[in-house]
Formats: sequence, structure tokens, C-alpha cells
Amino acid sequence: MPPATTQPVLEWMGAMAEARTEFAKAWEAEPGTSKGAAEAIAAMRGALDHHIANWEALGLPDTHAPPTAERALSYFASPVDGLRVVSEPYVRDGQEQEALDWLKRSFSASADLEMLNDFAVMLHAAQRFEDAMAVLTAILYAEPDRDDARENLQALTGRPAR
Repeated sequence: MPPATTQPVLEWMGAMAEARTEFAKAWEAEPGTSKGAAEAIAAMRGALDHHIANWEALGLPDTHAPPTAERALSYFASPVDGLRVVSEPYVRDGQEQEALDWLKRSFSASADLEMLNDFAVMLHAAQRFEDAMAVLTAILYAEPDRDDARENLQALTGRPAR
């Protein structure tokens, strides 16, 4: 068994977030080149190897890895779940506003807000006014400066949207 680690041990999402960060930093050195791609992959592999060694040193503790390969691979492609997971300790510690801020970032990064705006327009056309208002309100929570959603909410309610 490897020697005990003195390094901080991240769970699955933290390890994936760090690997993505290392990949992105290395990629930026020579973007779009084979050398840049190779260095980015090596940087990501280095970060993952570091976390594997830490996990092994601790006897492979539960890292809260996803239940499926598809879900695990999705964490490499998108930081959205990482943003969501970051919010969880804030909820446990009673810091709801901080948790909401992280969840807002996760929602903004993951949702196609233009498509949701179009969906709200169709809900309005189908006379599902409360549903349309809920969708538009969520869009404006995520991105308060979206003029399209603001105008549609104003048209729906007959009053300026905040």
C-alpha cells in the first residue's frame, strides 16, 4: 500500500474540476496545436494521477463517484455539476445565499436560456401563463440583464419586470 498522504483529498467532483483546470491551463499555452493538446492531456493525467495516489494512500475511500460511465464522462465535459456540488457544503452550514449563488452559476452555465425563453413564448401561446411566468422568472434570476426574457415577462404580466 502507498504511504499515507498528507495532501488534501478531493472527492470525485473536486478531482475532476482540478483535472479540467489543469487541462485548460496547459491548452492555452499552444491552443489548437497537437503539442498543446498533448500537453493538456498530460496535465490532466498528472492531476488525476495525483488524486488516485491520494485515494490509494487512504485505502480508496468513498469519493462519491458517479454511478455510470456516461455520468462520469460528463464531468470532464462540463463544470456544471461541479458548481452544483460546491453549493452543498454551504447548505449544510446554513449559508443559503452562498449556496444559491453557486447554484445560480451552475444553472446559468448549463441551461440554454434562449431556448427556455422560446419555450416560455410557446407556453404563453398555449395559454399556460403561470408556467410561462415561472420559466421567464427563472431565466431572469440566472441572467438579470436578458432583455428578451424581460420583455416577454412584461408582455405577459402587463407590468415591467424587475
